[in-house]
Amino acid sequence: MRHFVTYFPPTAASLCLLIGWFMPANSVWTYGIQAVLLSAWPWWMLIWGMLWMVAALRWGWRWSVGIVCLLCCGIPPVGPSVEQGTGVVVANVNAFTGQEKILEQAATSWDADVVVLIEKRIEQIPSMNRTADDFGESVPRPSHHMAIFCDIDAECDSYVSPQIGSATMAMSYGLLRYQNHCWVFIHAPPPIPHDTTGMRPYLNELNAHIDSGVVRDNWAVCRVDDPVIMVGDLNAVPHSEPYNYIMQFGLSDQQAFSGLWRLSWPAGGGWINFPLFRLDHLLAHPDVALAHEQFRVPDSDHKALRVQLLND
Repeated sequence: MRHFVTYFPPTAASLCLLIGWFMPANSVWTYGIQAVLLSAWPWWMLIWGMLWMVAALRWGWRWSVGIVCLLCCGIPPVGPSVEQGTGVVVANVNAFTGQEKILEQAATSWDADVVVLIEKRIEQIPSMNRTADDFGESVPRPSHHMAIFCDIDAECDSYVSPQIGSATMAMSYGLLRYQNHCWVFIHAPPPIPHDTTGMRPYLNELNAHIDSGVVRDNWAVCRVDDPVIMVGDLNAVPHSEPYNYIMQFGLSDQQAFSGLWRLSWPAGGGWINFPLFRLDHLLAHPDVALAHEQFRVPDSDHKALRVQLLND
């Protein structure tokens, strides 16, 4: 038993990471398995810490080692907090759960400068203008839509792209030039459960316009050399192939090392209300200072992100 406590959890965590890193995620099944493997290590560290604490009670082992194991589950959110009534909120709202009035009331209560809704569940937010959307475009499912809402007193130039991906799985992205930065809102085509081929052309489109963390050319409403802040649903976990590819754009993961503290899916909305994966990301130019927080959205399977720029 003592050997099990000492060696098995960290060995299992390491094997999950190694297999996940080298597994070719070229099918629906291997993509899903890779996501599980790459997301397993903080859970193994949680198990290891709990076992070590039990061993400390039973066999007099050092409490400090168990505490260190628990810290390896992820670093709790630190740094400046987001001021309520400000910032940019990005939320995947789940197009299929209804309860539109509840969502409309919730979105109003967020009291943000900008609200970005990934998937189409409501068409308006009181006291805000819908400045860009793709609601007029014909798409296979309402979950492929995106809309950007700005406070009626805010000046913001926004854009929502046409659908990008494969013939059966394509999504739009959003752009916002706000506070002299290019905010990029993503909803990457999900490889599960139907089609793994839509992700690459979607990310290639972003890569064509972003280099070293800045915009490389005039891009819809964004301008050359604007620092990039990318927020949204990547439909991929940290260290997966899509995540590694997008990190090559010169962006910094603002939620790195967060482990269990920033898991965002599934969070209800017809799924279990117990986040196991981080699908929703905040990536930015390394010199950009941000405050951010996660919160739950009524009847959605994703947690939302509120982001505030600190070095405007």
